[in-house]
Amino acid sequence: MIATKSLQGSHKRGTITHEATMAIVLATAVIVGTAQTLAIISHQRRDMDRRSTASREVGNLLEEIAARPWNAINEEELAKLTLSDECRTVLRDPRLTVEVASEPTEAGKYVSIEIDWLTGKDQRALPLRVGAWRYPGKESSQ
Repeated sequence: MIATKSLQGSHKRGTITHEATMAIVLATAVIVGTAQTLAIISHQRRDMDRRSTASREVGNLLEEIAARPWNAINEEELAKLTLSDECRTVLRDPRLTVEVASEPTEAGKYVSIEIDWLTGKDQRALPLRVGAWRYPGKESSQ
């Protein structure tokens, strides 16, 4: 009977070592998985912040264009538009493209604004494009 007890005792010690090893392995896997998930979430949040900044910038530029006189809405004048300091700070190497297209009847003008920026080493983000029609007001003589 004494021999049986000693065999059972050594068997329990080995089992505890295996259980502790497995617990450490599982805890490590959970920690690594959590760290990777947090890194992905952080990256996506930065991307959303950048896109939000670009969206605000496009809205501000459209408001500025809408406030201009009808005759000042042309390619030459809108080429002078620049991005704000905040936008240039938040976005890496941002590019602004503004285009104006007139209706064949000259009744309205379509203004298109596009902003894109670097997300990686040589990779640019999908551009944010917004367009709006602008028609002459009553005060303009065209």
